[in-house]
Amino acid sequence: MRRRPRPFLAQRLFELAWSSPQVIAHRLSGADGAEQSRMVMEKVAAGIESWNAVATYAFALQRSLWRDLPRYRTWNSYFTGAPLLAWMNFMRGAERGLSDATAPFHRRAGANARRLASASRRRRKA
Repeated sequence: MRRRPRPFLAQRLFELAWSSPQVIAHRLSGADGAEQSRMVMEKVAAGIESWNAVATYAFALQRSLWRDLPRYRTWNSYFTGAPLLAWMNFMRGAERGLSDATAPFHRRAGANARRLASASRRRRKA
């Protein structure tokens, strides 16, 4: 089975911005207390999962930066542009880390939007 590529941060943020208002509208239109308490619990769980992803990735990124830093201590490495390439790799890694941080919110918001949309369709048919 082939693994799907990680979506870019901008794509995840756009999809999150698209599905979040739909979920909020569905949840606030119905006065179901269970749905509102579920919303709070999901936000807490997603926040913890996101914080864990950020911390893990930040430590790995910092470790890789400290590992690569001694390589660029000579004047020749500055003339070849090696520190710039190292910085670009570091920033690419930071973008991946932020993308991983938004993943729990993105996953839950998309699933809730699909679930609540199908529930409202079932209510309209009945």
